[in-house]
Amino acid sequence: AVEPGPCLPDLGGDIEPATSTVLWAVCPTGMLSGIWRSTDAGRRFHPLGGPEEVNSALLAPVTAAIAVVVSGSRARRTADAGTTWSTPSTPATTSAWNWTGFTDARVGAAIVGGELWRTTDGGAEWRAAPVS
Repeated sequence: AVEPGPCLPDLGGDIEPATSTVLWAVCPTGMLSGIWRSTDAGRRFHPLGGPEEVNSALLAPVTAAIAVVVSGSRARRTADAGTTWSTPSTPATTSAWNWTGFTDARVGAAIVGGELWRTTDGGAEWRAAPVS
């Protein structure tokens, strides 16, 4: 049976798997976005406390416990399943995080203000990656 997700149907949202049972979600609410997590393959989602994000927030799960949420010019990272959030180290202040994704629990990439950034520690620290 298909279970309803945490996002309002009229506002959309994004649900991303971290494992076969852990799903992360970012759901627009009209003015802001909420962050949700499921540990039972999407049967139930639980809202996470944390920073308020704009409707256009993007979510990049790293593992079952680690995720990065970006909105506008800021990024937030959790390493404890959404209990606490911190600001990752970045090479510069930016105007926009356009995309973020991870290939495994450590390595990820982001397109930020027209630059390519890379992380090798699960999103805690980002560095500019020259493109030639």
